[in-house]
Amino acid sequence: MRKLSSNLALICLTFVASCTSPSYQSVARPTETEAVGADRCRVYVARSDDVKGSLRSVRISDQGVVIGRIGDNEYLCWDRPAERGAGQVFYEGLDPRFEDVESLFDLPREGGTTTWFALRIGEQRKPEIVPLSADEGRALIAKRHPAQRK
Repeated sequence: MRKLSSNLALICLTFVASCTSPSYQSVARPTETEAVGADRCRVYVARSDDVKGSLRSVRISDQGVVIGRIGDNEYLCWDRPAERGAGQVFYEGLDPRFEDVESLFDLPREGGTTTWFALRIGEQRKPEIVPLSADEGRALIAKRHPAQRK
């Protein structure tokens, strides 16, 4: 009986581990201690502390360029031109029969600024981007680590 429980636990652990996709950042991450140029905006996106949807990864794009994919304890950071733009968030659902669920969000456009966003999974698996204050953003980032460069 004990062997059956151990095998069942191993199977469950393997299933949970297979649910997450590897995280990565596909664009250059700025040196976060350097000031942001007057013609650039710095963007941080991190998963919120919510448990909902934490087993699956989320892909982030900036104007169609894939920035990366993050799991529940990671963040992405990139610099972008100081101009109007839209970001895309793709939540990869648990069931492979379902397509990714997409959301759009406005990207910052004011030069020399840093913007922090929390990402959470809302109703019906819809990813939601929530702007944070500088203090809230720094606190969330401090609890995460950056996605590895691809």
